[in-house]
Amino acid sequence: MLLRRALFVVLGIGLLVGLGFAGVAVSMGRSFSSSSAPIPPLRTIPSGRLTVAVALGSQGSVTSDALAPFDVFASSPRFFAYTVSSRRDPVALSGGLHAIPDHTFDEALTPDVVVVPAVVDTDEQPLRDWIKRQAARGAHILGVCAGAELLAKTGLLDGLSATTFWSDIGGFADAYPAVHWVSGQRYVARGLITTTAGVTSGIAGALHVLAQLAGDEEASRVGAMINYPGWSLHGSTAIPVRQMSFDDLPYAWNVAFPWFQPTWGIRLADRADEIDVAAAFETYGGASFAARLIPLGPHPTVTTRHGLVLVIANSTVDRTLDLPHGYDGALSQLAALQGTTIARVAAKFMEYPMC
Repeated sequence: MLLRRALFVVLGIGLLVGLGFAGVAVSMGRSFSSSSAPIPPLRTIPSGRLTVAVALGSQGSVTSDALAPFDVFASSPRFFAYTVSSRRDPVALSGGLHAIPDHTFDEALTPDVVVVPAVVDTDEQPLRDWIKRQAARGAHILGVCAGAELLAKTGLLDGLSATTFWSDIGGFADAYPAVHWVSGQRYVARGLITTTAGVTSGIAGALHVLAQLAGDEEASRVGAMINYPGWSLHGSTAIPVRQMSFDDLPYAWNVAFPWFQPTWGIRLADRADEIDVAAAFETYGGASFAARLIPLGPHPTVTTRHGLVLVIANSTVDRTLDLPHGYDGALSQLAALQGTTIARVAAKFMEYPMC
């Protein structure tokens, strides 16, 4: 009897583990799914403005890592922000979103700033080669969150101090010992290369680079518009050093067992703010996996406030939500729908300051 009971326990644990691995695969597949849409005309890059290229991985990128810095730079009339990838077909952004890149690596682009988000495939050679070429010609490089791994693989971080998402620092220190990995910093700047802590830390990193190129006054003006909690131009960059804890179990459950998730539709419209879009798809999606997300809209695509083209995927949903007002609005909505515990976990995984 005891042997049979023990066997049932072992088999039960094995089944749960197997389901968990399958669930993670489903969660990641939903978060970085494929899509199709009409390809818009190339965006013309204006002369006389500093240009910012947000590099998107062909297999997918983290939404906030890409869209939040895009919004920061594009909010200044001194800058023009665009996206670039290996192709102009829709590319996945975490949380179930898709964007159509403005340009490809094959074009003769000479951006002043290159934003490198976390990407699905850090071995994507055209992406790595393009970043190295831009760095060689003197572009400022902003590595956001685990985008630092892509930079480490190019060798651009060798001999430098850098930071990244809190749960990756230990593994990166082992994998890339030529880099001095730093914990507990919102961003680390060394010459023309700035790396940031997790997800929303890209906002602070972008404001730092903006100040380098456009001056303190313009950075302060844009920073006041963005209103990132606790940010000031010359304030401390120190942040709490995070670790995994039992409080993170709701996130692990949602990732491992997505079959229990509701489906939420997020209403998108032309001229939506990029940070508002990122806040919704990051907070409800990649930072909590609270729901499967579907972008809803009146047309096959929508164009954000600063010209980013996003793909609509109308489908049947359990609940429809309007875009929140930034990350505070998204976290408040998540807390109202699923409780404060998962909202606090989401804030932790986005490294977003939450009272």
